Amino acid sequence: MAASSGSEALAEADWNQLEALEEEIAQAELRLAALRRRRDEHLQARRPNPTISLYDWQLEALAAWEDAGRRGVVQAVTGTGKTRVGLAAIDNARRAGRQTVVIVPTLALVRQ
Repeated sequence: MAASSGSEALAEADWNQLEALEEEIAQAELRLAALRRRRDEHLQARRPNPTISLYDWQLEALAAWEDAGRRGVVQAVTGTGKTRVGLAAIDNARRAGRQTVVIVPTLALVRQ
């Protein structure tokens, strides 16, 4: 009988811990949803010219770059669209009346 009551006590403690963790997860999911909404609103407010279509990660990169004082580096795998992020940044600058300079390390990139 002693083993049985010990198991029941352990099971009850586990159950209480599980309930507490589930409550923490539910609260974290609500916070995450709120943060995602804020991020989406932020991205919508900073959406570049609609003629330049960008993926969500590109919009996030562009917004982060602008938040950093329009300085920084976009790192992504070849062919994923870094140039499109740059073009959107240039478009934003031109619409705001700012000048832009693009510096590239090779002639092949100059031709691009």
